Amino acid sequence: STAPPAITFSAAPPSWTIAAADVLIRQPGDDRDRVDEGLRLLEAIRGAARKDERLWFEWNLLTGVGLSQLGDLPGSRAALEVALELSPDDGEARLEHALTLFELGDFEAAKAALTALRDEFPSDPWPVHTRGLLAERAGEAKAAQALFAAARKLDPEGFPAPVELPQAQFDAAVKAAIEKLPGHAREQLGNVTIAVEPFP
Repeated sequence: STAPPAITFSAAPPSWTIAAADVLIRQPGDDRDRVDEGLRLLEAIRGAARKDERLWFEWNLLTGVGLSQLGDLPGSRAALEVALELSPDDGEARLEHALTLFELGDFEAAKAALTALRDEFPSDPWPVHTRGLLAERAGEAKAAQALFAAARKLDPEGFPAPVELPQAQFDAAVKAAIEKLPGHAREQLGNVTIAVEPFP
């Protein structure tokens, strides 16, 4: 099969290009090439988007989401902060920014932002779940479990109950996963120590 041709929107209005980038960046799944293509579309209309405040907000929000998916957390934070300067009350921009703060390890700022979002948007499971992750990191096991349960109640499919295994079963699962790797990948693990820790 051949790869689909690259998308070009040279004569399209910037709003169409943003809509196309939105589809590419927000599609479920872990496809870096698709996200890269969405970010390339956005970069092509940067100048045009800057001329319209609403488009510039959407441009920065999508750029922040895309960069976060690609692991460029400082870039994501910068774009989301521009979006928030333009629309400080936008719930999605605030949530994406809070999640990026969490991923960057700025836990106090993330906690404050997530708590405000949880209070303002009580039906959104993401602030609740991520607050649970923060509580778990802080060693507050009971609070973490209560927050995870609350997120699961809001979205049972998105936040299913965790599978808990005794240490021996977990070690066996890791060993089985390694054995399923292709031979050329297993050869590279000869001098690699695999350690399981509660937090990286």
